[in-house]
Amino acid sequence: QVYYAFDRKANTGSYELDPGEPLVWSWDFNLNPMCSVICQERGEAVVVLDEIVIETSSTPEVCEEFTARYGGHQGGIEVYGDASGEHGQTVTGKSDFQHIREFCWRQWGRRASVNTAKANPAVRDRVNVVNGRLCNAQGERRLLVDQRCKELMRDFEQVCYKPGTGQIDKEKDSRRSHLSDAVGYYLWWKYRPLAQVGEKPGRIM
Repeated sequence: QVYYAFDRKANTGSYELDPGEPLVWSWDFNLNPMCSVICQERGEAVVVLDEIVIETSSTPEVCEEFTARYGGHQGGIEVYGDASGEHGQTVTGKSDFQHIREFCWRQWGRRASVNTAKANPAVRDRVNVVNGRLCNAQGERRLLVDQRCKELMRDFEQVCYKPGTGQIDKEKDSRRSHLSDAVGYYLWWKYRPLAQVGEKPGRIM
């Protein structure tokens, strides 16, 4: 089991949207289904409030669904996700993140930020950050999941490594791993361990 620290009783509950705080929207650019999660920070914890899973969808379709659910949100938005979304091109000739930037700027203007990396983190590093938030060595659980996020909970419970490897098995069930990947991209960006860079602490990209 990849996400061994997840406990359905301890890491899930019912959580309300805070209308005054930014939404965090993190993506995995799998084509079918296309998946993303919607989170908010609550003190030292991250709460996953919602998930969007759409079969054979395009990036604009997902943006339309997000608008239907959260278009009136006044707290601003932060976007994170799979680095491949910056480099690949859709049928329109734009990258996925170009579509998302244009969408967010139309909806939220300066209250929107789209954060991308040049490359995705190593799988093991990303997974370690997620497990550390699910439950750290002190027993603290700082990644919480609303019970409506049924596909994400299934990910945390069912995603496994291929036997004898550190490679996540994405072939056993094509629906698995995408939502947990989306969560992981955001958590890695914000909470990966600090390393010393010269004489100053900094995050290694």
